[in-house]
Amino acid sequence: MITVNEDWSNLEEMYRKLEGDSVLAKSISAENAKMMQLLSEDSISCYILESLKCFKDVMRYEVKRPTLKATLDYFVLSKMKPSPHMAGLAQNG
Repeated sequence: MITVNEDWSNLEEMYRKLEGDSVLAKSISAENAKMMQLLSEDSISCYILESLKCFKDVMRYEVKRPTLKATLDYFVLSKMKPSPHMAGLAQNG
């Protein structure tokens, strides 16, 4: 990740730096791509689900189970978008 001054006064300087250093620019791009995978809707949904499971294991009070037919896992996972590599598997059987 790169940062520029609040007033954008060094924007052109940072641009020139990245234009002149393709290795640095590619490494920043790769790190940003990894970060976007971590921040995808599905990743956040999985994080929330796992956090709730961990909380359930340490909470000290009883929670009345709702009358829902679906489990929390099913509810959260049903909101996730299918990933592209899984879509190919579904089409190919």
